[in-house]
Amino acid sequence: MMHALGDVTVTDGKVAPQPWRFNTVIRANTLRSSIGATRCPRYLRASRAACAAAIAGLLLVPSATAFADRAHSPALRTTEARVALGTVSDSLPKAMPLAGASAHDALWHRVRVLCGRAYAGTVVEAPAGDTTFAGKALVMHVLACGKGEIRIPFHVGVNRSRTWVLIRTEAGLRLKHDHRHEDGSPDSVTQYGGDARLPGKPGRLEFPADAFTARLIPRAAANVWTLEVEPGRRFVYALRREGTDRRFRIEFDLTRPVPAPPLPWGTTKE
Repeated sequence: MMHALGDVTVTDGKVAPQPWRFNTVIRANTLRSSIGATRCPRYLRASRAACAAAIAGLLLVPSATAFADRAHSPALRTTEARVALGTVSDSLPKAMPLAGASAHDALWHRVRVLCGRAYAGTVVEAPAGDTTFAGKALVMHVLACGKGEIRIPFHVGVNRSRTWVLIRTEAGLRLKHDHRHEDGSPDSVTQYGGDARLPGKPGRLEFPADAFTARLIPRAAANVWTLEVEPGRRFVYALRREGTDRRFRIEFDLTRPVPAPPLPWGTTKE
């Protein structure tokens, strides 16, 4: 029986490694039940921190030799290729591109592994004279990660009206902006955004304004939002209005999580 695992082929328990390009990413969907926390390092030649994350459901395999030693393992023979990168580990590379997965999948997984954490942001670009974010504490909180939707409240000082919503669609990813009043009711200007351009780059996608946005906010018809994640380094939210000098860019420091802020307006529980 033959199983292809990324750049490694296992045939009847024997391994035939292909040239290993440090960008092969593996999803061990049977690993959690087959390899315990104390045995994991022997299988993957990785640190306990890396294995803890693998057992949580996200795995990076640093070299083909990890399979060579334990190719006879039923867990490895039945593992399917695929997953997210840059999730963990003091012993693994942090910024490798995904192989065999779309840029949309790459961004989705890079955001998803931040779930439950909050990070402080800094404005690095804004229109001259704009005071929207000036002098205010900026905090993003990856609050809720469902199968098809990730909700990221964006707090500006004491204002908790904004939530970025990343949505999986048949075509890829969609970004929407959910704006609420303090009583939880929807703002009159809400749910604007758009679908990510194809093909995109791993970890970085652009979302041009959709038709709904153009009708809701005509001046925003030329808006393009950008989400970018550099694992272990920064999360970027940016906006540009094509044909104008309107530019915003906020960078969040992923090396220093901050305490989770209060829930956004309109949310009663996580």
